[in-house]
This record gives sequence, structure tokens and C-alpha cells, in this order.
Amino acid sequence: MPEANKRVLLEYVEAFNRGELDALCRTCGPGALICGVLGRG
Repeated sequence: MPEANKRVLLEYVEAFNRGELDALCRTCGPGALICGVLGRG
């Protein structure tokens, strides 16, 4: 996995763990669809 992708993934996980939805959304492109163990949304 390229370093840039690793950096974005780490930012996403850290924002998720902090419960910071705005920071999490900044790691995604427009129209991103997030799928988790409970479904998608």
C-alpha cells in the first residue's frame, strides 16, 4: 500500500476513534459511502 494511502487510512481511524465526524469526513472524497459491520451509511 502506498504511503499516502496509509496516511489517509490512519487519519480516518484516528478520527473515528476520537469520535470526530468532521475530521473523519475530511479524509473521504465527495460521495464516499462508508460501510461498516452494522451496514452502510
